[in-house]
Amino acid sequence: MADPEFQTLLSFFKVLGNESRLRIIGVLAQGETSVSDLATLVGLKEPTVSHHLAKLLQVGLVRRRVDGTTHLYSLDSGRLEELSKRVSTAGGMRALSSDVDESTYERKVLRA
Repeated sequence: MADPEFQTLLSFFKVLGNESRLRIIGVLAQGETSVSDLATLVGLKEPTVSHHLAKLLQVGLVRRRVDGTTHLYSLDSGRLEELSKRVSTAGGMRALSSDVDESTYERKVLRA
């Protein structure tokens, strides 16, 4: 599906469809945190946390700030709210079925 709105919503759902990423988001909602601290708090290895953070960065839910040799991550609550609003509107939900051919149902009913 090439519809950009659909792709945005799909990415949002994919990112939030992972327990570890949801836990990371929960920690980041409390404040800026390093990969090392995140790994300790959510009980994952640092490379795994970095992988999840990369996915969250891709959809813009997380911000990264460099402080010396440490990368600090924080939740972009504005982006989270924006994507949540897009998903929760009727128009946003319609975007999820933008390629559905409604005439298929009609043809099935007429054949029956």
